[in-house]
Amino acid sequence: MKGSMEGAFLKALESSAQEFVAMVMEHQSRPEKFLLKSLLTKLSEQSASKICDALAAITTHELAAYSKLLEQEEEENAEEPTPPSAPSPIQVRRSRRERATASSRAEAATHSSGLQHQRSLKLRYLQGCATFAHLSLTSAASVFKPSWLFPAVVSLHDSLVFLEANPNLQDIISVLCEHWWHEKLDGNENLITQCLPFLVSKAVAFGRKKDVQRLYSMRHAFALFDFLDHSIEDLKHLLLRTVVTPTFLHSQPGRRFISYLFGLNPQLVKELVVIVRSQIPFGRKSILEAYGEILYHAWKTTADACLYEIEYTCIQGLIEGALHASSKELSAAIRTVLEAFTSQKAQDGVETMLFRLLEPLLFRALQVANSNVRRNALLLLVDVFPVEDPHSSNEEKESLLEKQFGLLEKLLVDPCPDVRSVAVEVVCRILRLFWEVIPSATTVKLLTKVIDEMAFDSSSHQVRVAVLKGVIYILENAQSHAILKALLPRLGFLLNDISSAVRVAAAELLLVIKGIRDIKFYKVVPMDSLLSSLSTDTSLVAQRLCKLLLPSYFPSKIAPKDACKRCVVLLKRSPEAGIQFCKWLFSQGASGTSLLELVKTLATMARDDEECSDEFRTEILHALSEVCKSMLITDEWSEAIAEVLTGDMLAALIACAPDSLARSYILQVASCLPPKDVSKLINHCADLVMKCSATQADVAEVRAVHALVLAWGGLDDLLKALVMILSESSNVATLTSPIAVRVHSSVTNRNHGNKRGKPTRPSPSNQEELKKQTQTDKFTAAVGAAWQVETLLSEDETREAVLANNHLKDVLLGLKCLAKNATKLAADSPSALTCTFYPASAILAYIKLLMHIAVWNAGEGEPNVKIPAKRSSEQSKDTRNSNAALLTELSGGFQIAWEGIIRWLREMLSKATKGPVGANSPSPQPKTKRARLPNRKFRQREPLSPLPLNGSSGAEVKVRNQEGIVKVVANIVQTTSDAFTLGLITTPTVRRESACFVSESVQWLIDSFLKNKCRTSGANSQQHLKETWTATKCLFTYAAKVLYLYVRDGPSYRVEDGLMMAHSLLDCMAILDSLKDIKPMAVSVLTSLQQWIPDLLIAVTLSSGNLRHAETATSEGPETPSIARSPSRGLWHNRHWLSYLAGKSFEVVAASDGLGTSPARNNSAGSQPTQSADSPYDAELEPMAPVGSSGAAQESCKNIEADLLTFLVRYLLKGHVQVLVGFIDVLINFASLSFVKHDLSAVIGSLDLIFTRLLMCKLANHTGLHIVLKPTSLQCLKDMMLLVSESLETTVETDVTDQSLRVINKLLTNLINHCDEFAM
Repeated sequence: MKGSMEGAFLKALESSAQEFVAMVMEHQSRPEKFLLKSLLTKLSEQSASKICDALAAITTHELAAYSKLLEQEEEENAEEPTPPSAPSPIQVRRSRRERATASSRAEAATHSSGLQHQRSLKLRYLQGCATFAHLSLTSAASVFKPSWLFPAVVSLHDSLVFLEANPNLQDIISVLCEHWWHEKLDGNENLITQCLPFLVSKAVAFGRKKDVQRLYSMRHAFALFDFLDHSIEDLKHLLLRTVVTPTFLHSQPGRRFISYLFGLNPQLVKELVVIVRSQIPFGRKSILEAYGEILYHAWKTTADACLYEIEYTCIQGLIEGALHASSKELSAAIRTVLEAFTSQKAQDGVETMLFRLLEPLLFRALQVANSNVRRNALLLLVDVFPVEDPHSSNEEKESLLEKQFGLLEKLLVDPCPDVRSVAVEVVCRILRLFWEVIPSATTVKLLTKVIDEMAFDSSSHQVRVAVLKGVIYILENAQSHAILKALLPRLGFLLNDISSAVRVAAAELLLVIKGIRDIKFYKVVPMDSLLSSLSTDTSLVAQRLCKLLLPSYFPSKIAPKDACKRCVVLLKRSPEAGIQFCKWLFSQGASGTSLLELVKTLATMARDDEECSDEFRTEILHALSEVCKSMLITDEWSEAIAEVLTGDMLAALIACAPDSLARSYILQVASCLPPKDVSKLINHCADLVMKCSATQADVAEVRAVHALVLAWGGLDDLLKALVMILSESSNVATLTSPIAVRVHSSVTNRNHGNKRGKPTRPSPSNQEELKKQTQTDKFTAAVGAAWQVETLLSEDETREAVLANNHLKDVLLGLKCLAKNATKLAADSPSALTCTFYPASAILAYIKLLMHIAVWNAGEGEPNVKIPAKRSSEQSKDTRNSNAALLTELSGGFQIAWEGIIRWLREMLSKATKGPVGANSPSPQPKTKRARLPNRKFRQREPLSPLPLNGSSGAEVKVRNQEGIVKVVANIVQTTSDAFTLGLITTPTVRRESACFVSESVQWLIDSFLKNKCRTSGANSQQHLKETWTATKCLFTYAAKVLYLYVRDGPSYRVEDGLMMAHSLLDCMAILDSLKDIKPMAVSVLTSLQQWIPDLLIAVTLSSGNLRHAETATSEGPETPSIARSPSRGLWHNRHWLSYLAGKSFEVVAASDGLGTSPARNNSAGSQPTQSADSPYDAELEPMAPVGSSGAAQESCKNIEADLLTFLVRYLLKGHVQVLVGFIDVLINFASLSFVKHDLSAVIGSLDLIFTRLLMCKLANHTGLHIVLKPTSLQCLKDMMLLVSESLETTVETDVTDQSLRVINKLLTNLINHCDEFAM
């Protein structure tokens, strides 16, 4: 094969050079190329010359033919008609034409494919020419002279861009040009104009390191280009793209290539700097470091104009940007770039350059007014410290150094806390790095200032943290230990700092001190303080303190038994600290073998040591639990601990446990161990489940039992037991108050027996009491079972298991029966709910289970109700699939079930008081005879006063031990809020019923608690009062949230249902505002409700607006304003909060006019109103300044900052104008109705609130009232004021001695003038 191919080549060469070249182009495989290399070295120079001439001719011919094919293809593409957008309808008369068109298209396609085939052949021939030229130049350079190959190579180079259809051909040509350049052959400068752009574009597009390396090897060729010529713009854009290409930035040749670009042309340097600066804000640290390296090497290798641009355009620009950066992140990014220079200060010329560029900017930036600039300057100063000129004299250097220390000392007391913290950090870093060269006096002065002053900076915990971290940094220099040994005890108090970050830093400092031989950590912080912090502080601090005390109280260098003795000593010295120490031992590196010995020691001590007190035994068991739980996080030590804590040991520990809390610790450990057959332990858990009374003492133990049962696979048995308990309480609704039940003991029965000592048969009354006691026990046990279900639902793992259990339906039915009976029992006897610590569980367990089932079935979750993840085992999947139908059935009835729950609860509230309670049904007022006056204008006008708080007027609400119901109702309102949030309440009927229940709950609490002067009964009345206030706060807050969700998600025609809730909550706020001076707890509730004021105002204004649109105007007489004639105003026109606001506003006006009391009660005739032009109440009519303004009005706002009226006005002025308009409409309605009731004080207060506090602040120019108010409201306001004015004038004329009426008349005249002024 080899001989035949060689003979064929030689035969073609003897025929002609053209035939030889043609044969070479047809044989381009690797073996043929190898054979051709050996053949080319044997040719004579004459044959080589002829071959080169033939190669040049063939190359030129093939390139011309290829170019002609490209032009022909472009012309055909331009002449080809655009296909129609839609096909034309088929017609018989055009079928021949369509066939002709199809035939022409087929011919065109055939012609096009022929052109493509010809083009591919030409490209193959050209690739053969390039390959032959490359082989001749590299393998037979002694035979083929470069000058002979040059014509063919130039032709290929000049056509490099047009050969993009064959990337392999382009690559061969570029390699040929690179070889020509590297060998410095004649004419190499003519082979770079197309080769270099190709190499740059390839490196940028493909991002391969070998392409970057090839481009870097050709970097010197770029110096031949004229970068001022416009024809080079495309190449310049390609070069600029290399600055943002990751391959160039991540490779050493790429960074060196970009550095070389900075020395080509000053204008190119400017453009490169712009690109670099644009990438700094978004670059990662590696990218920023690459830019720094690029700039540093560019600065070292450039000169003249390019060097000037690099220094003053780039480096100094970066310095200025680092100083004036608007964010900390940007400043840090720029400093990362500059670190390439600041870290090379020892190199020749770097420090001189930095001083020349920094000195005009840095010292001025350290003293500017902008705190961000000062902070950035400090951080830059520490990178370049000391700032000095190496060529200056020693005196100049010392002077400049003193200037820098003076500025640092000044910045330590900077007004900005951020600057102070950075200054502390900078000072400590400078002391650490330059301890040997800084004068000792300066060092002591700075250290004393940092430790004695900055450590006591109470305005910012960041400064104190900076002090501790700075001291840690200084301790890295061993020469500082002698001075710091005396100063460190002054920082010991920071371990008890109020900020957790400071305490963590103090613990870190102690860990560093522990590793220094000359300084003892217990001399910095006393041991008692360390143990106190270990016992009470957060886990972050406790872990570090445990690591600090580990060598002292549980050392690894001594025997495990001796280490356990030390740990017991710590437990006896400080039990709380010892428990925390045991908790973190395993995580802080204590030996597992030693910890296993500690488990044995603690278990044996708790079981056998009879001298231990009950309290200390509980603490030992707690420590044992913490050690075991920390080790059982991994499975490595589970078997070893199980061998120590056997079943008999666990039973013995349960038996010796002094209380429920101690037993819970043992059960927690048992739940982490493999299941054991321990009958005593199982019986104890069963008894606790069956007899749980939901008391506070049982909480921890019951939760531990649940965890144990779930871990040991006994959930089915647990749910069966709970179902049995719930089923036994089906008739518990017949109970009366369980507190009133008294059971006679057996001793009493014996005392009342016959003479022989035989017990007598219980009397019928005693049998009834025993029966009631049994029912009471069943109810208590049922509430305990419900509380256990609620507890199981609160944990993710147990919730998932409960929802997938087959007993779910029985549990749900039992909870439903209990909830229904509990509501009836609470209505008949509210004190019945006080028999358990969690009275609401009887109802909440049923509600929450319904909600979890609905959410589980819908596959949607919320933050408090997480959806269980998919199970991994096939058995769990089958269990879920088997319960799918049940869950669908139960959750599908959620709306009906919820409606039934709301009905029960509303009945409970209605029976809890003397009569039905609701927002729409106010308490009945006592009927009193009213004296008939001869004429309406002679009637005495009483102001509309707030509702009585003591129940003296109106029907007195009968309150009977309402503390339990308050807690229940508060928890249910909170759950209702969760149901609204989850979107479970969807039907309009259920939404309205839920809204009515929430409104009635608020109104019931107002009537039963707030209006009762917040009194409670019982032995622990103060504790009950505190708990009731807490429940009150919870109820009102979640009721406001329900209102927000109801109005937000409900349709516009249902917003009147939210009006009841809004008015009830505003009534509550009014009452709380009046109680805040005598009941301090009311302030907390009022503060929590203030965040909902915007939602309450929106609900009131939207609801009133919708009611107004639904009303029809009726005429009842000329004396009544039209807006007060609506029969539907009964929903809200008698609300307490409106009368309260009107009364507060009238009190301010009356006080300014010297009335002091309401006009009906101040009948003094001794003094007449002044007739001067300056009215005494004119100052009160001045517009109130908006929030944030200056002047006397703002001071008046500050004086009544906590007043409800002030908060309402503030939100109205800051909110949307439509809310303000709606609220003004509500006040106009109220004023009109007050006028009908002849309550002029309420009218005056409402009008004063409208004009003085709202409109005068909203319309500062007293114009544009017709723009704010609607035409109907404006006309109604004018009519009402005129009627009030006429009525007052008639009254004043009749009773000329009534000074109050004259003052009100004058005040109303001013208000009417303001109304006319606004309306103009």
